[in-house]
Amino acid sequence: MLLSAYLLSIAVAMGLFEMPPLFPTLGSLWGIGAETLGMLQTIFGIGGLLMALPAAFFILPRLGPKRLGLLCGILMTAGSAVTAISNSFELVLIGRFIEGCAFGACMLFPIELITKWFPQGERGKAIGIWAPFAPVAALIIFLAGPQLLQFGWTSIPWAVTIFATLCTLFFLIAIKPEEKGAAPASALNLWKAIRNRNLWLVGITWLVYNYFLVSLTSFTPTYFERLMGTPIELASAVAIVPVAMQIWCAPIWGAISDRLRSLKKIIVVGGCVSFVWSLAIPAFPASVEWWILLFLVLGFFWSSLAPGCFAASTVVLEGGMAGLSVGVLSFLLGISILLGPLLTGILITYVGWTWALASTGALMIVGIITTLTARIP
Repeated sequence: MLLSAYLLSIAVAMGLFEMPPLFPTLGSLWGIGAETLGMLQTIFGIGGLLMALPAAFFILPRLGPKRLGLLCGILMTAGSAVTAISNSFELVLIGRFIEGCAFGACMLFPIELITKWFPQGERGKAIGIWAPFAPVAALIIFLAGPQLLQFGWTSIPWAVTIFATLCTLFFLIAIKPEEKGAAPASALNLWKAIRNRNLWLVGITWLVYNYFLVSLTSFTPTYFERLMGTPIELASAVAIVPVAMQIWCAPIWGAISDRLRSLKKIIVVGGCVSFVWSLAIPAFPASVEWWILLFLVLGFFWSSLAPGCFAASTVVLEGGMAGLSVGVLSFLLGISILLGPLLTGILITYVGWTWALASTGALMIVGIITTLTARIP
């Protein structure tokens, strides 16, 4: 059952990484620069932002995790199909917005299912297995995308449409029917979630981490191609290294957190390394080989942040409100997707590629402070 939720999460997360391999092609095709290309990620973030809290506070309690998962799958299939049939930048924006709405709710139903299927003492390992769903999606897109481009740029969104359809059908079959949905979350529970200081402190850490991840992975393929003369196939493969590392490292960090009984320690370690790494970007050699090595280091420590933040969000609220806590994280993730590529694209225009990329992880210092301040295990 967990496999079906995992695969559907991967399918929806493909929308987040669908555009970066296409940036060089679409930039040349439509004659647009980095700032405008960033809008393709920003509009995705807007969809996620608008969907996250309503999905957590009203849709999930009413529909339950299975129906919410099916809704996410349907939205993702529809959005990627609209993107695939687009013949203009404006129509692509519409498809991206629909995909973003799917992504805004895609973390809610798996967390809800995990909290039902696993006791708290085993939840860190389970979340660690599920948490790399986005890196897996990125790995698939960044490796397969350049190969699909030989059939035209729409081949990527068409491939995503087909995969999302299959995963939605598998989820429909694999997850048992639920009882009638409950009423929307009570006003008391909503107020508890909104005013929970520790949840928002964890959420801010989650926001700046994803600001770093989305911004860096969105523009490094183009950076490697334009400034280093790297073929787009290799550029995409290199750019995805730190994200792909999380596929096998995140479960390790999840197990470590269960053993240490400390989420705070693993989040702070990942945050500190990320902050120092980003500030060192201007000193990195202009060599793809060196970037691969440095990306391996970043990816290992990045891997502590997703399982740490997810697990922390489920323990800072009282039992039965996991959906609300992850809804807050989804809302803040939407903000990071909205702002990260947009601001980084603008900075590229004014300060150049190197310093713009260095700025993407500078905010991790804020995440370190909020994690240290939060009352979490």
